[in-house]
Amino acid sequence: TEYNEALKYFEAIKNDTVKSIVIKNLSRAYIDLGYTKKADDLCGRALAIAKRTGDECRKAGAFSNKGLTYRHFGQIKESVDYHETALKIFKELGDQLWEGIALCLLGRALMDQDKNSITNGVQ
Repeated sequence: TEYNEALKYFEAIKNDTVKSIVIKNLSRAYIDLGYTKKADDLCGRALAIAKRTGDECRKAGAFSNKGLTYRHFGQIKESVDYHETALKIFKELGDQLWEGIALCLLGRALMDQDKNSITNGVQ
């Protein structure tokens, strides 16, 4: 299948930075398709590579994607925590574009947190 063919190319990637980027991007595709468990597994792999190589930008991206997966899981507190971690790293890097994206994603998670608080308070 096409998946198996693509997998062969992926496994041939020796550059950890490239591999981390590919895994993070693939995790985002799985998030968008609703395959959040698979996405979370891939985020973990991307995060492990980024930590091992000291790549702070990729680490922040993996945290951001983990925030999205946990939001889809309905685990809003964890989602907020991951997004806050990503935001902190992007700020430290001085990456204003990704800082802005991280702020938007954090805002969405905080809105969900507020909705849960209101719903739980009414019940």
